[in-house]
Amino acid sequence: MLQQEHSKPSTKFVESIKHGIENEVSKATTNVEKGHLFLKWVLTKVFRATDDDAEIGILDGPNDHGIDAILEVHGTEMSFFRIIQSKYRTSHSVDAIRAFKSKMDEFGELNPNDLPEGRIRDALIHIREKKWDCEAIYVTDQKIDWKGSENFQVFGFDRIVDKIWNDISEPAEGKLETITLDEYMKYDSTIMGVITLNELGRLVLRSKKFIFESNIRKFLPVKTKVNRELKKTLLKEPEEVFYYNNGITIVVKKFEELGEKKIKLVEPQIVNGAQTSSTIADIVRGDPNIKGKVTITIIKEDLTTTRNNITRYRNSQNAVKGRDLISLERFHDSIYGQLESKFGYYYEQQIGSWEAKSDKERESYKGNEIFNKYLPDDHVMRIPANDAIQAMAAAVEQDPAKPYGSISKYLPGGKGYERIFYEGGLVDDYRLLLYPYLVKSYCGKAFNYGSKKANMEEKKYARLLYVTTYFHALMNYIIGKNVDIKKEPKILDTYFENFEANKELLNFIDDILDQFFDQTEQIRKDEDGKDKMTLHNFFARQVWSTEARTILKNIMRRKKEKFNEIKELFSK
Repeated sequence: MLQQEHSKPSTKFVESIKHGIENEVSKATTNVEKGHLFLKWVLTKVFRATDDDAEIGILDGPNDHGIDAILEVHGTEMSFFRIIQSKYRTSHSVDAIRAFKSKMDEFGELNPNDLPEGRIRDALIHIREKKWDCEAIYVTDQKIDWKGSENFQVFGFDRIVDKIWNDISEPAEGKLETITLDEYMKYDSTIMGVITLNELGRLVLRSKKFIFESNIRKFLPVKTKVNRELKKTLLKEPEEVFYYNNGITIVVKKFEELGEKKIKLVEPQIVNGAQTSSTIADIVRGDPNIKGKVTITIIKEDLTTTRNNITRYRNSQNAVKGRDLISLERFHDSIYGQLESKFGYYYEQQIGSWEAKSDKERESYKGNEIFNKYLPDDHVMRIPANDAIQAMAAAVEQDPAKPYGSISKYLPGGKGYERIFYEGGLVDDYRLLLYPYLVKSYCGKAFNYGSKKANMEEKKYARLLYVTTYFHALMNYIIGKNVDIKKEPKILDTYFENFEANKELLNFIDDILDQFFDQTEQIRKDEDGKDKMTLHNFFARQVWSTEARTILKNIMRRKKEKFNEIKELFSK
């Protein structure tokens, strides 16, 4: 088959990743801090956690069983854990990989009742009772040569680079493939047909480096109910796949009928059915003679049927990673343009795209003189879309627990995303994403929210609560009008452009939450002062319970006089 080699990461890109790690780690003064910052970089850059979810996911207590971080991945069909151990510089060794793998082999056999209250115990309970899956990952900044397995992955520096590069590249450009269909019909610029499992599997195996559209979840692992059931069917009764499965969709720049049911595909990419085709490819690798067929749709891309729209609509009910679909949304394209042209911020829709820019391009982003005051001193004027969406959800939904517990709900395809962006009539205005992000950034800068360096341990988990509380106070005690900021976001300018007055409000919110944390100890502790739940579970499940909300609102009502003083500052 006619095919070109998949492009490799450029030398500049590799150096950018290397410098990115070095710059992040250089902020530390001890080896322990360096390891922590490297791990956080990996969680956000490689595994796409938000900044808050990464910090919360990192474990730093005793009895951690060699686990450095636990990430919850909430899928539309099935959820699973990523359990990660990271080793920076000389702490890495082959023996360390073997030791971690051995511990992970034993992990599933542990009895949750024998473990203390905490994230590891919670994870085991979910695995046992809710049938969550578990993927163990060892990661290091060193170059290594180690083959992992389905549920034990090993990431060295080269694989880190490849992962980020593949996520942002458009590898199908110039690629050609030829397939043979069993039957087909042509309608307009579309082919609808039937392809054998063997033919589809061989197509994926030989073109796996470019065949999956870069904006959807490439090579979904066998971790969803759909994948598991499909795999069972393929192994036991492959002929039935045709009747049980919705098939796949391939978008091409153009196609050509060659005769004898052969079709030449120009720049083909699977935009729907990634999990189907990758699972079929796995089976075909082990059994090239497998019988069975599946439906296939081949669509020629044109001005009206763009690849992005096809990907979006054909994946609307599928288990697609929301962060990748962000780049398909017109709303976010508009936000990108507004933040860049008006204020000099880079709105990063696709993780890794910042690293792909040259030093000169990155340095061209200067931000805004007023808004930069809300940001940490070392901020690079890059605003990750998933972090901004998480902050916005906490602000406009007035519920910090929902985005904290599952950010995937607020990414494209999720119920929360539909509710905010479409059903709620959200306008494509930069203010709705920038201002909540500034609030979240400021509480981290001024009071160490999102970090264990804060003066109260609760604040490590409380950045989204801070955002919700700030906007509740702003709307109810400062603006004092029945205004829907989702429809009238411009009203927020008066308050965010006046940094000195707004700083008084932001600082006051910290005082309010100090009292809130003291008064909510009764919710999470028993009469003897012992924890009934972890802080993580409190913020995921109880921080916005009726009891907790009542406590917060009562505190704020008693502070009405102070709110009036701050309100006067804005009027001046």
